[in-house]
Formats: sequence, structure tokens, C-alpha cells
Amino acid sequence: GIFGLSMVASFCAKSISKGIFSCGVGLMISTVGVDQIGGMSRFAYTKNMLGGIQTVSALIGLFALAEVISKAVDSVNNVQIEATKVSSKLVPFSVVVKNLPNMLRSAIIGTFIGIVPATGGGIAAFLAYNEARRASKNPEMFGKGAYAGVFAAETANNGVTGGALVPLLTLGIPGDTITAVLMGALTIQGLTPGPMLFQNNPDVVTGIYTMLLICNVLMIVLGLLGTRVFMHVIKIPNEFLLPCVMLLCFVGSFASGNKIFDVRTAVAMGVVGFLFSLGDIPAAPALLGIILGSTIETNFRRAMVISRGSYSIFAAKPISLAFLTISILSILFVALRDVLPTKKNKERKRITDA
Repeated sequence: GIFGLSMVASFCAKSISKGIFSCGVGLMISTVGVDQIGGMSRFAYTKNMLGGIQTVSALIGLFALAEVISKAVDSVNNVQIEATKVSSKLVPFSVVVKNLPNMLRSAIIGTFIGIVPATGGGIAAFLAYNEARRASKNPEMFGKGAYAGVFAAETANNGVTGGALVPLLTLGIPGDTITAVLMGALTIQGLTPGPMLFQNNPDVVTGIYTMLLICNVLMIVLGLLGTRVFMHVIKIPNEFLLPCVMLLCFVGSFASGNKIFDVRTAVAMGVVGFLFSLGDIPAAPALLGIILGSTIETNFRRAMVISRGSYSIFAAKPISLAFLTISILSILFVALRDVLPTKKNKERKRITDA
């Protein structure tokens, strides 16, 4: 969890402090609900808040609804947005070849994140995007349509599903919501995911991975055939597009928990995301804090109970010590990279001053 939060610094190309602030807001939101260790309610002013803030509602609010509000405000203020010419031109093959190491690294990140239960494609995409930006010679281009960022995020996101099948098929533990649905489908058919599935029904395991490969091929075909249609969405006037997007946001929020409270949560998080955009504060660290906050707190307090209040437990095992060291070095690397008078930083400062 701490390693995941250490990636916050790289989400903020302009200000690390804004990223830390955003992450702090997310961590604070994650404390809403019932304490997993003590059983006490915190910041739960209504009965619906006892279950905490749903990640799906927060995601929809911070990113989708916040953008809807921003576009609506621009329309009211008559802000003219330059029309962008779009085409279905394929990415040059040379760009694909150049990004092969990036895609391989992102696929490995996505697979390993998928193996860890209760993580998901969002975290994998963020981490892969972060690593791609860190390895890039032009990190300032990320967030402006850089090929490397798109390749990294999408490759990691697609790699999660395959990784999530590992704990499902070997231990019977779903790695994400998709494998949770698959687990329910297998159970309905009288199949129990776990070690015995390989012995009793090896054909089912083979079929699952075969269909996974086929789905990847079909995704390519669907993308190629649908590009000419999908690209025309950005040509739809905001007067028609924004209400449709907002309606879909409400439907998605309600469907996540079948509660109106989740819709209200999405609206509230949308306002927060819009305020973040006004202050040029990134929303990704806040979402990361919401996702990892409860897990970090529960495991931290559990470790404190086991060690009787000694912090040395976090450095007692080589794995935990390694992740703690990498987390510290990750933050220091980004901080020093922006401070040290390198040629790239001098050029960036010259452009800013101009």
C-alpha cells in the first residue's frame, strides 16, 4: 500500500505538494465508515455512510462528473474550444516497435497487480503510466497525448484480467470484480474454483485461458472496425453530449450498490474533482488514497498489535524492507529530479520564464 502511495509524486509533473495534498484528501475520505479493527463508526453521519465511500462512485465523480461540470462551466462562459481534426489513421508501426519495451514492462506490472486481490486495472494503469513517464526522455509530454502513456496504461489495464485469474483458479479468491463475476458463474455450474479445479476439471481451466486469448484478438478487431465510428463522438455538441454522459454517470453510480446514496456520493466527488481542476490539483492521487486507504490502515494497525507497538516490524522481513526502501527512493528520485539543475530542468525553467 505504501509503495502504491509513493507513486503519487510522479502523478504531479508541476507540484509534488499538490499530489500529496490530493492523496491526503483521498486517505481522509477512506476513513469514512466503520473502523475495521475497533468497530467504531467514523464520520458516518447517516446510516448509508457506515459502509464507507464506494470506489466506483468516487471514480465516476472525480473524473467523469468533474469533467462534465468543467465543460458545462466553459459552455456557460462561452469558452471557445478549438476544433480538433480527427481521423482513423493507424499508429505507425515504428512507434509500436519503439514502445515494445514499454508494453512489456506495463504487461508485467498489470499481471502482478492483477495477482494481488482487490487491486484492479485502475491501480495497474496508474503505476504503469508512472513508470513509463519515469523512463521517458520527455516526461513533460505525458498528459498531452504521448504514445508511451497510452500504450503503458492500456497494456497494464488489459494485463490485469489474466493476472486476476491466478488467485481465482489456484486459491478460489477473486482478484477483481470481473473474476468475482466469473467465480459466481462457475459456482452456479457446480464448479468450485481452487486447486481441485485443475484436477477435476482441467478442460474448464484450459477453456478459460483460451477464451482470454480469443478476447484479446477480438478487442483488436473491434478497435480497428469501430475507430471510424468512435472518433465521431467528440464531434457531438456539448449540449447533447454532456446530459448523456451525466445520465450514464448516475446510472453507473446507482448500479454499483443499488443505492441513491452512491449517486449523491458521485455528485459530491464530482464537485471535489472540479475544485481540484480549478486549483490544478491532480485527482488520481485522491482516488489512489481512497482505494488503498482502508487496506493500509487495517494492515498497519494489525501489524502494530502483533508487534506490540514496535515499528521495527516493517523492516523485519526482507520483502517489506525492500518495498519500504523502494518507496522512499521513489519519492526522493522525483523530488531530486525536479530540484537538481539538469539541462532539461534549465530548459523547462527558461520556457516557463519566457
